[in-house]
Amino acid sequence: MSRTPLFILLALTLVTAASSAAAGDESKPWTQMLLGQPKLSDPDEVQLVMIAIDGKRDFSPETLYRLAPGKHEFAVATTKTGNLGELTYLMFVIDMQPCMNYELVGEQARATSRDNNRWMPTLKSTKPIKRCMKKFGITPSDAAIPTPMH
Repeated sequence: MSRTPLFILLALTLVTAASSAAAGDESKPWTQMLLGQPKLSDPDEVQLVMIAIDGKRDFSPETLYRLAPGKHEFAVATTKTGNLGELTYLMFVIDMQPCMNYELVGEQARATSRDNNRWMPTLKSTKPIKRCMKKFGITPSDAAIPTPMH
């Protein structure tokens, strides 16, 4: 787990405004990563911010990212800051299957009530992208649901 001041990470995220290469390409199957909204009824779920995808920050800050299928390394941070205002981020890899939408949230560890730095990215849900599956003849069984690799 790394600590970086919130304003530096937010500035890096906001400065980059270009779209990712696969953003509008529907000539090939795609996959999507959605930064989900935590449930108000679940105090352990926390909102995430995308810091980098495959080591790059060349995307607009969004909540939905369209990518080519395959392994992708994500750096995400929770929007909850520590006592000194620091933002904690984690990196993980997911082998994303074609025509699948992955919803990601943070899961807060409840070791202590004041410890905002203990959390893990969690796949809240995975759903097929029906339009993509129909267009490319992919069945849900072809799009196996992966687990994050830390």
